[in-house]
Amino acid sequence: MNALTDKKLLYTIKTVPFALIVLFITLLLGLVVNDNKKRSSQLEQNLITNNLLKQKETIAQRVESTYDQIRYERQQIISALKANVKSHVDIAHQIAFAIYNENKGKPEQEVKNLIAEAIRNIRYNDGQGYFFIFQTDGLFVMHATMPEEEGKQGIAFQDSHGVPYIENFLNKLAIPNRTDGYYRWWFKKPHQNQEYEKIGYGRLFEPYGWVIGSGEYIEDTEQKVKQALLDSISNYRFDGNGYLFVLSKQGEVLAHKNDTLIGANLTSIAEQAHTLMQSTHSNQGYIEYKAPYHPSGEANMDKVSYIKFDHQWNWLIGTGVYIKDIHQNIAEQLAQMREQNENEQIKVLILCLSLALALILLSMLLSNYLGRRFNQFQRRIEKDFALVEKGKEQLRHQAQHDVLTHLPNRILLEARTQKGIAFSRLQGKMLAVMFVDLDNFKRVNDKYGHEVGDELLVQAGKRFSKLVKKNGIVARFGGDEFVFSIPAIDNQAQALAFAHSIQSSLSYPFLIHGITLDLSSSIGVSLFPNDGDQPRDLLSKADIVLTRSKKQGKGFVTFFDERIRQELRNHFLLEDEFQSAIKRGELEVHYQPQVDSRSGEIIGAEALCRWFSPTLGLVSPLVFIDIAEKNDAILDVGAFVLDRACRDAKRLNRESKRPITISVNVSP
Repeated sequence: MNALTDKKLLYTIKTVPFALIVLFITLLLGLVVNDNKKRSSQLEQNLITNNLLKQKETIAQRVESTYDQIRYERQQIISALKANVKSHVDIAHQIAFAIYNENKGKPEQEVKNLIAEAIRNIRYNDGQGYFFIFQTDGLFVMHATMPEEEGKQGIAFQDSHGVPYIENFLNKLAIPNRTDGYYRWWFKKPHQNQEYEKIGYGRLFEPYGWVIGSGEYIEDTEQKVKQALLDSISNYRFDGNGYLFVLSKQGEVLAHKNDTLIGANLTSIAEQAHTLMQSTHSNQGYIEYKAPYHPSGEANMDKVSYIKFDHQWNWLIGTGVYIKDIHQNIAEQLAQMREQNENEQIKVLILCLSLALALILLSMLLSNYLGRRFNQFQRRIEKDFALVEKGKEQLRHQAQHDVLTHLPNRILLEARTQKGIAFSRLQGKMLAVMFVDLDNFKRVNDKYGHEVGDELLVQAGKRFSKLVKKNGIVARFGGDEFVFSIPAIDNQAQALAFAHSIQSSLSYPFLIHGITLDLSSSIGVSLFPNDGDQPRDLLSKADIVLTRSKKQGKGFVTFFDERIRQELRNHFLLEDEFQSAIKRGELEVHYQPQVDSRSGEIIGAEALCRWFSPTLGLVSPLVFIDIAEKNDAILDVGAFVLDRACRDAKRLNRESKRPITISVNVSP
């Protein structure tokens, strides 16, 4: 700006316009040529990128479509197996009813034996399908392949995954009006040691309280469907040479256009895909690699593939596009684009030369006009700058000072405190931050109105300002809160003396609009370096001890000390530990029995929540319930206690001779 206001610059503009125009033309032409080259290169790159993006979208759609087909076929496996096993159980159920109806006059045990033996010998699915019968209490009545289990209790049976499948199924039948259901478990095939997952169906035979059931292995049908899908994928073609492929989780080729690759191991591609999916926390993505196959026979070509992982079958399903093929497809478009850019460059050069001639003529006209207007503009600019500086100073003051009291606000206080800390550190001394709260100020506002309250704040601020003078700063944070920052103090005793001087400044009454008002204050103090070395940290701790000071009573001066620091540390530790206490299973529910005073029998219990932390030990409910309420976690605690109480109530009432009620205290 100073160079533009220089008289010598104006003289230069008037005398050397042609030199400037020549320089301008040279720079402009250089910029145009350079920009055109960059733009041409960018357009070519955009064409390649856009084409690649379209190809990516296309291959992703094909893989997603194939993945959906696989999921559909897999879902059909379960539906078909469920329908098949249900139809066989229904037939066995009809046979049981037919025998029952035909032999009603015979002894019950004889009829039971007839039904069990009739169903025992029924087989289906090439002899692999069979039936079993157990009572609703879990006692086995008949098992076609394990007769040694008959007469034994099976409710505790668990498969290799630890699932109590008979107990789970019987729990379903415990639902009112429920007479059948499906369930899954892992079981050995006949004459094999390996276990396979089965889908079972059981139906209640009501006359004897039996459950007639059977099951089929998912793996048998699943293998057939897998092979059919892999064959279909291997034979699928699109866009001429396009194809899909399937790899196992370890990289074994399961499906491919080239039959010779099936069974080969492409571990590097599988590992690259898994690494990408782990980093993106998804089951699909694009990878770039050297392809071992190309329809032309050329190997190690750059390829981009979209791969999706099927967690249930551990398949990597993918297809891709070769980078070389993309370049070949757009080669003609690139040639046309380059020719078009060259033509545009010639037109731009002609336009620039025409513009340069026009500018030479225009500069000659403007040079004289600029001379006349220059001095006028200079005077106006100087005047405007003066106004701007004045306005900036006003804005700076408003941004850093309280509107009501004209004392510094938080922004200016933090800046001055930061400087005070640096100064005190150099002097080897302390800095005190004092949070001052005017006692009973709200009562003044409520009784005499905000006009009197505002004037009281203004007069209090003036008294406080006299205390600091050149040593320190006092600011208003809003409401009735004032904050002092006093640097270069020798010790805590000196800070306490200054705090007492703050209280003393309020000891004589205020006269406002004919009203005499008495005022006192409570003060919280934090010290540098004992309590922190950052302004916000010191402000926060001073505010904390002010709150504690007000709890003790009015008119106290309280310093932040090790005891308060330890209390805060313990409180934060309790909050941190409690956040994950429910997830870690640290909460427990204890029950206090309620006894009938006449009979001495237990008629109910009160649920009591207890927390045993591995870090903190047994924590009092008075402590952690308060933390839960303050951190919006009380609903989770209540839900946990209610859930546990309901579960325990169900178990207790199932085993008790008389109903037992459980009461739960709920936080309002």
